[in-house]
Amino acid sequence: MFENLLHQPVSDLLREDILSNNLPNSILFNGPEYSGKTTAALELARVISCQGNGDWTCKCSSCIKHKLLSHPDVLITGSQNCPLEIRACAGTFLKTRTQSTCFLFVRSVRKLIQRFNPVLWEEEESKISKAAGIINGIQNSLEELNPLGVLPDGDSLDKMVRGIVSDCEKINSDFLPRQLPVNQVRKISFWAHSAPVGKKKVVIIENADEMAESARNAFLKLLEEPPTDLEIILLTTKRGSIMPTILSRVRTYSFIDRSVEQENEVLNRVFHYSQEESSGLKSFFYSYLPVSLKDIEKAAALLLQAVVNRVIDEGKKPSPAISEGIHSVLSEEVFLNNEIPDFDNAVPVIFEMLNKFSPDLIFTLFMQKILYVISRSCRQKQFISRDGEIADKAMGIIREAYRSYSVYNISISNILEKLALDIFDLF
Repeated sequence: MFENLLHQPVSDLLREDILSNNLPNSILFNGPEYSGKTTAALELARVISCQGNGDWTCKCSSCIKHKLLSHPDVLITGSQNCPLEIRACAGTFLKTRTQSTCFLFVRSVRKLIQRFNPVLWEEEESKISKAAGIINGIQNSLEELNPLGVLPDGDSLDKMVRGIVSDCEKINSDFLPRQLPVNQVRKISFWAHSAPVGKKKVVIIENADEMAESARNAFLKLLEEPPTDLEIILLTTKRGSIMPTILSRVRTYSFIDRSVEQENEVLNRVFHYSQEESSGLKSFFYSYLPVSLKDIEKAAALLLQAVVNRVIDEGKKPSPAISEGIHSVLSEEVFLNNEIPDFDNAVPVIFEMLNKFSPDLIFTLFMQKILYVISRSCRQKQFISRDGEIADKAMGIIREAYRSYSVYNISISNILEKLALDIFDLF
């Protein structure tokens, strides 16, 4: 059990609770990004449904379906950066072309496909009718990539894998809600009260802290009276953002930050990645973004500098500390080469710089970098009380802008246009 969960002491506790029949029906996995929470949740689903002793090598029909993420008793939902994992697994597969890395890639794709389970979209066919054709194409390709069979050869394999990756990114960005909607929670509850095909039904909700309020309240009803043959597994990096009434009904299992050495071992064993300069899992996954973190930081500073330039053009006085914070990120060459976009063109320029914010993770990182530049200004020598007021208000504006994206599904271009105007109005 949990042989695939490396360097996490929580695996011993989970194993003990399973063997002693002490595992509650509702649990929460809390811990940092890339600490193995999803891996543990999927492995737990397999173990409690296993017809044997729960070993990873078990060949029972239930375990085979769980390993391929095709078991009808499992629902996976909630927001997650699936495209980045899919890119990383595709890169590993195309580099090694082995059955084990094919299995890794297929699982990464099915983690996304599971979010389009008909159970979750019943009576909403019109919303995903365009996605249905793409999903069917992905599933047909996955049939040809059966890790237990013969893999396609050469260029045909490359083309197939890259096509799957592209289609996955499209359905993730165009069709998946950024928060778990209340109607899906209600459908989960209805599904949960029907009999399982095997031993137990399992619901896995990633980033459970990002549920909308209506969804949290609906989910609470399922937690209050869960069916005995249902296992609910919530995942979060922010336990403090979970409703207290939900926390009181789940048992928390805590995941720890692995050391860089331990993360590098995970990279080596899972992704066959062994560069000496590797600095951990997050850096590895972020290396598969179409733009670098440095470019994202530069784009954030460019947007702020465009605002500062407009402030100056209007005859107002910008904050010296914020200007210095921007200068500490942007190189002198940027200013000498006139790379700062006009205020009116800043958003389109940044869109092109950052691959039109695809995948969506780029927008999240972009907003974090804007916060970073603003907060960095607070550490400048020129910092005065007025700067503090501006910085505090700017941070509030930035957080509200991100909420507009994550909660209300407002377009990124509209969010950034409003963000620039709101920060301009602070001066």
